Amino acid sequence: MIDPLRMATARIGDRLDALVTQAVVALAAVALCLLGVISLAVAACVALAAVWGVPLAALTTGAVLILIALIAWLLVVDGGARRRSRPAPKPDLGGETAAAGAAQLGAALAAGVQARPKEAALIALIGGLIAGSSPELRRGLERLID
Repeated sequence: MIDPLRMATARIGDRLDALVTQAVVALAAVALCLLGVISLAVAACVALAAVWGVPLAALTTGAVLILIALIAWLLVVDGGARRRSRPAPKPDLGGETAAAGAAQLGAALAAGVQARPKEAALIALIGGLIAGSSPELRRGLERLID
């Protein structure tokens, strides 16, 4: 005779085992990603310390990590809500010039700034601190703009 309670318990146990396995794999993946980010941050800090000195290298590396975290947070939080509310329009890349593409990018950035002004101001502040901390980076940005 088949015991329905025993079958249900076995089925729940199998699902729970699969869920625990997936959670362990996900945590291991997150741990490996964090180790990779930490390794890259340490390598960047050591490389910058040889050029700028330890305090400025640590400040720049930390600011870049915070900027990346803020951008990722904005993409996760704001991107998911926007994706569910309306489908993304398909881009028409037919005869577009670089100026038209730049205008579209500017319009998209302006819409993002208007939607989340506090976060945009914080990202602009951190980006400005990073750009302002290095004369070489400022010269590189000036060459890029010209």
